Amino acid sequence: MPHAYQIHKQEGAYFMTLTTVEWVDLFIRENYKQMICDSLNYCIEKEGLKIFCYFRMTSHIHLIARAKNSDLSKVMRDFKRFTSGTIINEIRLDPESRKHGC
Repeated sequence: MPHAYQIHKQEGAYFMTLTTVEWVDLFIRENYKQMICDSLNYCIEKEGLKIFCYFRMTSHIHLIARAKNSDLSKVMRDFKRFTSGTIINEIRLDPESRKHGC
C-alpha cells in the first residue's frame, strides 16, 4: 500500500473514497445500494465505526469516518472485503447486461 494512503492515526477522522474497479457504475441497482447501507450499518453497530457523513455515487463512495476504540484500517478492510464479496456473489446469481441490440 502506498505511504500516502495509509491510516497513521487510527483514532482520527478521515475523508475516504472507495471506488469500484475501473469506476464501473455498479451502484445504480437498488439491491447493491442496500448492501452498502447494510454493511455500513453493521460496521457502525458491531465494529465501532463512526460515520460523520457519506455520499454513495454510482461508481464510488465518499465518507468521513473514524473508528471508536478500534482500528480504522481493519474496519475498512473488513467492510470492503465483505461488501465486495457479497456484491460479486449477487452478480453471479443474477448477471446483468447493459448492452442493447449489438
